[in-house]
Amino acid sequence: MNKSIFRDILILGTIGLLLLLGGYWAVIKLKQIDLSETFNFELSQEYEEKLGQMIEESVLESGNGSEIVRNQKLDSALKIITARLEGSIDSSVYDYKFIVLESNDINAFNIPGGRIFIFTGLIDFTDSPEQLAAVLAHEMGHAEHKHVVKKLVKSLSLSAIVAVLTGGDPSVFTSIMQSVLGNVFDRESEREADEFACQLMEKAGIDPIAMATFFHKLNEKELSYDKNLELLMTHPHNDSRIQFAKGYQLKKEFKPNAFDLDWTEIKNHLGNE
Repeated sequence: MNKSIFRDILILGTIGLLLLLGGYWAVIKLKQIDLSETFNFELSQEYEEKLGQMIEESVLESGNGSEIVRNQKLDSALKIITARLEGSIDSSVYDYKFIVLESNDINAFNIPGGRIFIFTGLIDFTDSPEQLAAVLAHEMGHAEHKHVVKKLVKSLSLSAIVAVLTGGDPSVFTSIMQSVLGNVFDRESEREADEFACQLMEKAGIDPIAMATFFHKLNEKELSYDKNLELLMTHPHNDSRIQFAKGYQLKKEFKPNAFDLDWTEIKNHLGNE
């Protein structure tokens, strides 16, 4: 074989090897990139609203014993609290909907479309309307930052979600429900929601210290986990959140505006028509 042909083959082989290695590297990098953020792939507001409606209907029809609580005193109090919060948001794409469910769980969670579920166990656990406002403001922070939607797009892909909304594979909806009801966010998302909550509470005339007292009460009731495990957990420890809320710097002109609500009486009427 003459030298020129051998040299050409060697060059072509080297180029092919470099292309192969380059392609492999590109695949590895693509797997590490969140394409929904890189290319700004987002669920449209119309689709998010439709998804929220589907999830709401599924939650209410699940037959797990959690029924909507209809209580005039509680409804009136909740409207006062949420109106203060909603009225303090500079702008929002959501017309929030707050739904109270009968459950002993000390929890609230949001789903796409600005819908927030509140368990009676949470209301009964709080010592004041300000504490409940702190939890709701936190959930509104998740909604405004679209944490649930981003988590779904990242874990299931935008195309899979759109397929469900347009009559595709219904089995994917089960995965969507599991992800939404799992209600677990990473530390960055929780921190963003806490920051949003404190800012919103300040604008609404609610001292963010209410968030700290809520988490402090969780600690007192041992409804937490070992603080030494925090580095292994995705969810911030209550002590970290207490410290954050206590350290939040209020404007000098801030003046708290306490809710004129008899919280003990309202809690005493939970479960009563």
